[in-house]
Amino acid sequence: MKKILVCNFYSIILLLCLNGLPSSVAASGRIALVIGNSDYENRALENSLHDAEDIAAQLKHLGFEVLTLNNGSQQQMEAIIGRFSQRLSNQDAGLFYYAGHGVQANGINYLIPVKSDIRSLSDLRYKAVDSQYVFDKMADAHIKTSIFILDACRDNPFHGMRGGSRGLANMSGPNGAIIAFATSPGSIAADGTGRNGLYTQYLLQHMTTPGISIEQVFKRVRIDVDHASQGEQIPWENSSLRQDFCFVNCAPTTNYVESTKLDAVKQEKEQLARELTQIKTVFESKQEQLQAFEKLRQEKTKLEQALSSLQQAYNTHQQNTRNLKKLQQQEEGIETALKNKQQTEVEKERLVFEKDKLLQDKAALTGQISRYEANQQQQLDKLNQLQQENSRLTTALKQEQAAVSKPQTPEKTAAIRAQLDDLEAIKREKEALQTRLENQVKASQSLQEKLKTFEQLQQEKSQLEQRLALLQRAQQVNVQNELQLKRLKQQESVIEQALKNKLQSETEKGQLITEKAKLLQDKDTLESQIASYKVDQQQQLDTLKQLQQENVALQIELQTRQEEHASSGNSVAAIPMIGGF
Repeated sequence: MKKILVCNFYSIILLLCLNGLPSSVAASGRIALVIGNSDYENRALENSLHDAEDIAAQLKHLGFEVLTLNNGSQQQMEAIIGRFSQRLSNQDAGLFYYAGHGVQANGINYLIPVKSDIRSLSDLRYKAVDSQYVFDKMADAHIKTSIFILDACRDNPFHGMRGGSRGLANMSGPNGAIIAFATSPGSIAADGTGRNGLYTQYLLQHMTTPGISIEQVFKRVRIDVDHASQGEQIPWENSSLRQDFCFVNCAPTTNYVESTKLDAVKQEKEQLARELTQIKTVFESKQEQLQAFEKLRQEKTKLEQALSSLQQAYNTHQQNTRNLKKLQQQEEGIETALKNKQQTEVEKERLVFEKDKLLQDKAALTGQISRYEANQQQQLDKLNQLQQENSRLTTALKQEQAAVSKPQTPEKTAAIRAQLDDLEAIKREKEALQTRLENQVKASQSLQEKLKTFEQLQQEKSQLEQRLALLQRAQQVNVQNELQLKRLKQQESVIEQALKNKLQSETEKGQLITEKAKLLQDKDTLESQIASYKVDQQQQLDTLKQLQQENVALQIELQTRQEEHASSGNSVAAIPMIGGF
């Protein structure tokens, strides 16, 4: 039990010592040459010097002995390469990093110094540095691991020079070497928009990951650069390595799978965190745009209210104009009615005269009709009497005719003849009375028609009186309308002034309508983007939670395996890996 505690105590002490000591102690026998050129006369580079400075600092932290050269001429570059080759003896690994312009010509890659007067392809051989020169120097040292990193695949800086090809050519190095290009052969690499170029940015990020080989480092760099450039830049490597090399302590073989999984989870978490930060930045920007849009919408609402007030005033003006036209029409109608009224007054006087005359005629006719009716009644009574007498005589005649058939005396015959004469006289008087009666009936009908005509005239008189009353009321309305017309003219002058102001605002209204449509489109676009961002953010958060759970599970599993290794005597090899993670 005491031995186990002592063993664990020494393991912890060893772990603290390894984490506290400089990296050069943990990883000795490493030397690097870092060159960064940016101050070119033809086409200066923004990030090459930053890339070289950051790589040099990172390598020193990882335990490399580092030689540096910034903005070197041809002589300075060849001199420091010579010094570098002399220091390679008795080293386990040598690393050469170059950031700057590079050109290929006839299959040879040249590193371009600053202040180089290169005007043609033939000048490259004498005024630039052949990359093969560096490879040959490192091959002469016979070191185990040679690392070449060329972030020099920028476009050709010499516009007037013909014959040069795009990017760098593919090349092979000495045995036990790995050559890394910032992009594939024949392609160009982006100089970047931040402090570092795109390739070096991810190289700095992954070369400090503990427990992974240099091949894995370059593989992760290639994946991130490919994703960030959307396939336009793909890093490239050629390798003839014969043993494993790690920038930070290589993991034991038994824990290699767990370390790879944890590193993948960590890398994915970092990528998700970066994407989440970008989404938050975009979301905040969209929020600011929405706030600006809200302000514009409020201003638009105020302008719409002002335009609505103007529109109401315009509508009122239109209504007043229509009312004015109606009043003018009514005025014309009243004037016409007044003219008609004057004519009607004359007509009225004539009708009154005719009315009086008709009343006199009516009275005379009424008396005449009364007399006719009384006379007619007398004649009817007399006619009835005659009819009765006629009936009696007819009966007597029949009796006489019956008696004629018998022998009659002359006296009786004379008497019968006298009665017959009387009867004929009565018949003639009856016919005369009937004729007179018919004439009286016709006269009575004529009088009735005259009475109907008189009643019609009375109705026309009442209608004229009603029209006269209407004309009098129309005169009163006309006076009121004239007053209202004056008020409307005053309102019209006010409205015309408002319309002049409205015409001035019509142009602004059109601009506001255009801006409104544009703002609505921007609003719809922003809302759809925000909705998409929210969905993506939620998905990424869910993925991040899942990865965190997997990370916790892997850590638990790794800790369990390390405890198993600790129990079997491998605790010292396993503990540094936990501390590095």
